[in-house]
Amino acid sequence: MLKGLACQFPDGNIIQGLLHFSGLFLVLSLCISPVFGLSVQDSIEKGASWLVLNQNADGSWDGGLPWSTAEAILALENQDYIDASDTIENGKSWISFANIEGTDFLSRKVLLIGANASSLVSFQNSDGGWGYSTFFSSNIIDTSLALEALKKSSPNSTSLRRGIAYLEKIQQQDGSFAPDNLYTALASQTLGKLSFVLTDNELIFNEDAYKAGYKSAAHLSENLGTLSGELELANALQALVYNGHFADEKENLVTALINSQNPDGSWGLDASGRAYTTSQCLLALQEYLKSSIALRMGNLIIKKDNSTLANFSIPAGEEYSLFTQISNLGENQKNIIIVGKVVQEKKIVKILPPKLIRDFTAGSVVGYSSYFVTDHLMPGAAYLIVEIRDGEGRVIHANQTELNVLPTQKVRIHRLEIIPSHADIKSLVNFYLDVENIGNRNISDAFIEVELLSPNQTVFWSSNTTATLNVGKRGYIKVGTLYTGNLAYGTYPVIARVYKDGALVEGGTTYSALSIGPRIRVERRISSETFPPGRVTATINVTIQGKTGKPPADVVILVDCTNLSTSALEDVKTALNSFVTSLAVGDRVAVVAVSNTTTVLLNLSTDRDAALSAISSITIGAPILKLGEGINRSVEILLENGRGDKNWYIFTVVRAPSYDDPLSAIEWAAENGIPVYMIIYSKEGENE
Repeated sequence: MLKGLACQFPDGNIIQGLLHFSGLFLVLSLCISPVFGLSVQDSIEKGASWLVLNQNADGSWDGGLPWSTAEAILALENQDYIDASDTIENGKSWISFANIEGTDFLSRKVLLIGANASSLVSFQNSDGGWGYSTFFSSNIIDTSLALEALKKSSPNSTSLRRGIAYLEKIQQQDGSFAPDNLYTALASQTLGKLSFVLTDNELIFNEDAYKAGYKSAAHLSENLGTLSGELELANALQALVYNGHFADEKENLVTALINSQNPDGSWGLDASGRAYTTSQCLLALQEYLKSSIALRMGNLIIKKDNSTLANFSIPAGEEYSLFTQISNLGENQKNIIIVGKVVQEKKIVKILPPKLIRDFTAGSVVGYSSYFVTDHLMPGAAYLIVEIRDGEGRVIHANQTELNVLPTQKVRIHRLEIIPSHADIKSLVNFYLDVENIGNRNISDAFIEVELLSPNQTVFWSSNTTATLNVGKRGYIKVGTLYTGNLAYGTYPVIARVYKDGALVEGGTTYSALSIGPRIRVERRISSETFPPGRVTATINVTIQGKTGKPPADVVILVDCTNLSTSALEDVKTALNSFVTSLAVGDRVAVVAVSNTTTVLLNLSTDRDAALSAISSITIGAPILKLGEGINRSVEILLENGRGDKNWYIFTVVRAPSYDDPLSAIEWAAENGIPVYMIIYSKEGENE
């Protein structure tokens, strides 16, 4: 029977004893511990003093047990209530000279005295875990110790990530780890410690460890009544410290640990391992104290389209913004981490990006903002939680808002892909829909339809198919194949829709366009001459094919002249001259230059000499490109001066990114039946 609160409760269980009655004070009045009334600090001081007094003459503890000695050193190093420097030095000396093999001891040597971790990495098994040594099966204890050592020696290593994956793989569906609570607590605290790894240059966020650690800690928090013995209590407390706020549960565990302490300051009854048990309890209480920093978080403000939510009943498949403030009510702090998550059924289903505050001065306030989506959230309660953590990953404070997720049938169409999107007559064109179910209801036998519209918006052609869209799944679905036959040249609007039982599914509409016109052949020849490093000369020839029997074309050449070197500009002019001279008799060409302004150098004309002269007059422009403005002006030229048969084209020769919106201009061109072809060329020195 354990001391303190371990009275004769039905199952002899400490935590069950705490929970057996509705009031804690009733428990305490029924069973007064010899150390009742101790604060956490008092308990740590008594335990540390016991360790100092019970060290062996050779510097070890518990009859020379390596794990007891290593844990005792860690426990004494982490407290500052008594001076234990000589004791620690003697213990490390014993560790340094101890000739003991195996993952367990080597990991502890890395943690305590900075031993080389290369041998530790060599012990790692193919499944990502560690056993006692090479050729031994992986287990949770050795894997947890090895991972904590690698966090110190190789925080961004592949070996560490493989170890995390091993723990995640062997985790049970309910979040636990076989065979018992102690193994669950060990794995959980390790995953929590590895969720955030801080180096001098970066914050490494291991999302898989973060999710798995929280899931196991949530399992422990719901099963405190099954914990027995000081080791399970101590490791469960560390698991909760590193994986979530769990304020009430941590208080219960702290109370249980303090009240199970022996009168001499130790924990446990087995003399051969009492130093190990005492050290584990001290470490747990110290971790709890270190998480008690005076940082507090304000309310979570959630907005949708800039309007603050007052009703937290929300659908799935929506985007929201979050804002809160964190106040430092105590001393200056370094390396504070803010991170958010959405939890359903004790599992993290969404993660909000972490924010690192390198210096957080006393009395100051910082903000945390992020976006989050409710894609795939199931109907019912969900919890939006924002945590404050220290640089080691301990959870200091948290705030949460409960969301009520409504049943939602919704899809997100990522793209309507038309292959090819620019087709000639007598060609086959395939239509594919890239669609994801972002709601929380499966959509069986979804009816997916694609329509090709004529210029007067009547349905010219349509095709459909059916598919099952399960929650969270994304499909690439072929909807149909079109034979273009003798379609007139031009741009045809395309609409795709997703229906369920005759009703349009929310988010289930998208638009695109199919251009029918002559094939464009771009021939690029790289010069075989030898140039200085970084200099490559290319010649681009563009020709229109398949124009037989079609009316003459009206073509606008739109040239991006931003930031061109003299040699690059000459290459562009040479390519354009070749293009102009290849046009058929009767084709008209206009030349437009664009940078931060648009200049019409030649209106539509059959005069080839005038076109070549206009191309020759192009000069290097400003460094800012407004491509949308240039396309709009090109459309205006064709609308104002183009011939009535509307065999119109816009060719853009472009390099720089645009500072305005070219897509709207391209859509306007499409609405008027004008295909826009883009020829993208590289900067001087790039060979694409």
